Amino acid sequence: MSSSRARRTLERVFWAVHSRTYDDKLAEPSVTAHVEELSTWLTESASLDPVVLDVGCGTGNLAVALARRGGRVVGVDFSPAMIARARAKTGPSGLDVRYREADLRAELPFDDGVFDAAICVAVLQFIDDPVRLLGEVKRTLRPSGVFLLDTYQPDIEVRAPAGSVSMAHRTFWSAKSALSRRPRSVRRYWPTEIDALLATVGFEVAARRSWPGRGAVLATCGPRPS
Repeated sequence: MSSSRARRTLERVFWAVHSRTYDDKLAEPSVTAHVEELSTWLTESASLDPVVLDVGCGTGNLAVALARRGGRVVGVDFSPAMIARARAKTGPSGLDVRYREADLRAELPFDDGVFDAAICVAVLQFIDDPVRLLGEVKRTLRPSGVFLLDTYQPDIEVRAPAGSVSMAHRTFWSAKSALSRRPRSVRRYWPTEIDALLATVGFEVAARRSWPGRGAVLATCGPRPS
């Protein structure tokens, strides 16, 4: 097996295991509030009843929040296990949410200009070629589209979720916290670096918000008519 195939296999195993612990963190009140704030910000900035792409949707919490605000959402993720949990979570809801497995390091499986908005939360740190992914997101957006990118900054502290979780979950989160402190494990970005990446593919930053250890920017596909 080639080194690249071995790496991909290990990644799939990691995310399959992580899918069982992923909602530990999402259940924390501060994270729930963050999801609600981001989903409100994006839907208020997009067109009425927007078609939204959730890039790296995980277990679907953000996709559900967007759909509750009137979005028609397509969530994509690399991990079949994450997608399975997202579908199980949103299936009975009656919301307009669909999920697709997709390799975020390759061309996204959508035509040009089919989405009104896109969102990508806590994903970019795992992407080897962020310019390629951001370019793909822009390709799938309409000229009037908006993009909300939320990223971790170098001063973020990864910790195990608060509250009562099993020993197995605590062990996993402790291992993940230790791994995150290795400089080559994940890539984190300061706001100026994010601005430069977005500019490279033709996005223009329209607004930004920040929280301890992370920041988000709302970008447009180009200058909006005055």
